[in-house]
Amino acid sequence: MKTDYPFVVEMELASSIIIGHRLTLDAILAARIFERVRDVEVAHSTIPLSRRHGVWNGSAALLEGPAPIRNVSVIQSLRAKLDLSPDMILPGKRGYPRIETARGNYRNQMSTYMAHDTRTIWFSGCGNVDAVHDLLSDITAIGTKRNIGYGKVSKVLVHQIDEDDAGVVFSDGSPARPVPADVWITRNGLDCDMTLEAYFPPYWQNQRVLCAIPEHQVVDRKLARNLLGI
Repeated sequence: MKTDYPFVVEMELASSIIIGHRLTLDAILAARIFERVRDVEVAHSTIPLSRRHGVWNGSAALLEGPAPIRNVSVIQSLRAKLDLSPDMILPGKRGYPRIETARGNYRNQMSTYMAHDTRTIWFSGCGNVDAVHDLLSDITAIGTKRNIGYGKVSKVLVHQIDEDDAGVVFSDGSPARPVPADVWITRNGLDCDMTLEAYFPPYWQNQRVLCAIPEHQVVDRKLARNLLGI
């Protein structure tokens, strides 16, 4: 009996979003599972999406345009529990060591990110629609720096569609997410941009391989709906 169905996720945002290098639906769902079970292995093995040839049926984000970009700077201070250990602050012969936050190893860190001002972000996928909806129903924010106010989610809608390769291929035949080159050529055989990328979470940790990559990121609402098959 069939349990996996193609669908589209439509998220309305209440603040700018920082998507980082790439934001995919499988990564978002894995993060949501981890928040509930606090187990990395379970989070990355129980994503409620179909998986073929090692590729999750979860697209990269489509941002509804216009989505102007602005640079934002974030200062990261020392975090006592993560960056400091008791050994670092134990007193020595000359008393307690001095920790400076203006310079040196313990200085505040400033990073610059690109934030998109968009009201809606879209994903396509194929999997257990009820489980996906459950994981996203109470999501509050997505993307990089979501813990300090970026990527606030105000509403989530899940639409069932009729697209066999939803989450991997857009309706125009282009890649919807990173797909290993050998898998893409065998399944689709279409010319597209390729680069070295990881193709399953945790993306920051996994080895990069040559992948077909999406050519769409910021599109108007009409094109978004056409690409997603709504």
